[in-house]
Amino acid sequence: MTKKPTDVDVSTVWWLGTDGPEHYDFAKLYGNENPVELDLGCGKGLFLFNQSRLRPEVNFIGIDWSKQFSRLGASRIVRHNIPNVRIVAADAWNLFARFPDCCFQAIHVYFPDPWWKKRHRKRRIVRAELIEHVRRLLKPDGTLFIATDVEEYFGVMLEVLGASPYLIRLPDPTPSEGANELDYLTHFERKYRKVGKPIFRAAYALNPSPTHPSESQVSLSTTDK
Repeated sequence: MTKKPTDVDVSTVWWLGTDGPEHYDFAKLYGNENPVELDLGCGKGLFLFNQSRLRPEVNFIGIDWSKQFSRLGASRIVRHNIPNVRIVAADAWNLFARFPDCCFQAIHVYFPDPWWKKRHRKRRIVRAELIEHVRRLLKPDGTLFIATDVEEYFGVMLEVLGASPYLIRLPDPTPSEGANELDYLTHFERKYRKVGKPIFRAAYALNPSPTHPSESQVSLSTTDK
């Protein structure tokens, strides 16, 4: 009889932020020195599930404030015996300081909540304060990836990230073909692409010469290629 997701023991791959280590040692956490990528707002973990199997030589850690959704994602990781994923149910802003400098080869932010109400904007994950954490946590050759289905919010994110002299915009990431139910970044992407809704994507690298950021800027595009 197949276990329900809530019946699966996920304690080896999932925990609450308050129960995690005070300072993360990824080599100890995964038992190897493989590069690590961070998924901010991992939701039900489709990105983690897909990428961990496609790239077993990379370790992944996801963070999501929803205990329910993140635990569902963790149960699938456990049921498929995937060794290179860890998931934390927490507010990401409370975890950044626990991660070591230059520890991620990529940071992924997919379909974040736009939080349109003015009083809620402080809850947005992509805001000016995020850039300082990205600067510290990304490796020098690391990449920040973002995606959303909300064009107006995409413009807000581009404005925030583009205003920083520490980031350089790269060519837009190429979307997957959507060949099957799992061939999407997230459940949100699958839902919206199936009804023909455009997805807006961008990628950024750290600027090695932050006093002259404009020289390497790529012209902006807001189309789903």
